[in-house]
Amino acid sequence: MEITKEHLKALRIQAGITQAAAAEMVHLKRRDRWMEYESGVKEPDPARIELFLIKLAIKYGVRPGKNREEMLAKLERKMKNMEINQIAEELRIKALKKETSELDQLKLLAAHHSLLGNFKEAGQCEFQYKLLTKE
Repeated sequence: MEITKEHLKALRIQAGITQAAAAEMVHLKRRDRWMEYESGVKEPDPARIELFLIKLAIKYGVRPGKNREEMLAKLERKMKNMEINQIAEELRIKALKKETSELDQLKLLAAHHSLLGNFKEAGQCEFQYKLLTKE
C-alpha cells in the first residue's frame, strides 16, 4: 500500500494537527512544504513521512509496524476506533440528558452500543424502543 497525499491529509486532520505543525514535526524548514505534499505538488521525502508516522504512532500508543504500510494501517485503525468511541460517548451523554425523550434516549443508546460493537445491548435498546412505540 502506497502512502498517498490523501492518507497524509486524513491522518493529519484526524490527529487535529495543522499543516504547519505537521511540517514542524518532520523538521521541514518551509512550513508550506507540507501543503505541497498534501496537494501533490511535491513528492514527499519517504524519511519525513516515516518520521511523521512514527511520531503519530507514539502519540496514539500504536506499536510501530514492520514497514510504513503496516504502521499506516495500524494508525488508521486506531484513529478510526478513537473516532467511533468519541461519537459513541457523545451519543451516550446525549441519551443520559433529561431533556431527551425516553424514545430518543433508547435510539441514542442503541446507536452508542452499535458503534462500540455491543450488538446484544443495541438489540435490547431497539426491542424496548419497538415495545414503547407499539403502545
